[in-house]
Amino acid sequence: MRSVLDRTFRQIGSRSGIDFAVRLADGSELKIGQGRPEFTLIFRKWRAYWRVAAFGHVGLLEAYFAGEVDLEGSLSHALAAGMAAGADSPKLLVMMANHVHEFLHANTSWMRAKKNAEFHYALGPEFYRFWLDDPLMLYTCAYWKEGTRTLEEAQRNKLEHVGKKVLLEPGDDVVDIGSGFGGFLLLPRSISG
Repeated sequence: MRSVLDRTFRQIGSRSGIDFAVRLADGSELKIGQGRPEFTLIFRKWRAYWRVAAFGHVGLLEAYFAGEVDLEGSLSHALAAGMAAGADSPKLLVMMANHVHEFLHANTSWMRAKKNAEFHYALGPEFYRFWLDDPLMLYTCAYWKEGTRTLEEAQRNKLEHVGKKVLLEPGDDVVDIGSGFGGFLLLPRSISG
């Protein structure tokens, strides 16, 4: 197992050109590259090795969420290394699990589509207030332009950006579909710039 992980991380290092380190559960450390590591991936449990070997980046994320893997240093460099190396490509087991999930849960009937929608959206605004911006409650991407400090500012930046892109003018009609709880319609000032 150790040789598989060593080979995987060395490939990520050579493809990405980013120096990093991997600290294994036994305390040994693998240095990737010649320079100072931008980040260190820390394996806290042996089980995480199997997750990564079997499920690739999905296994790594699951191990992270389970507390079996941690990261010290630059998250952005860690993500860049994985993306540049193609480590985000799904492994065979992930593709198979996705196909089974799609088969079992696809919107193939009105009832299945209704159940899927209820599973995702019938939680109510109380749930979403815990992790969405306030007061717009947008759950699509945000726009972090220079100087942005909060999620709320980033979401307003996005709305302004979209308004400019579609040449929105005061008095124009807007249909807000898919951005959250209608926050696009609640923006209190003109977004046409």
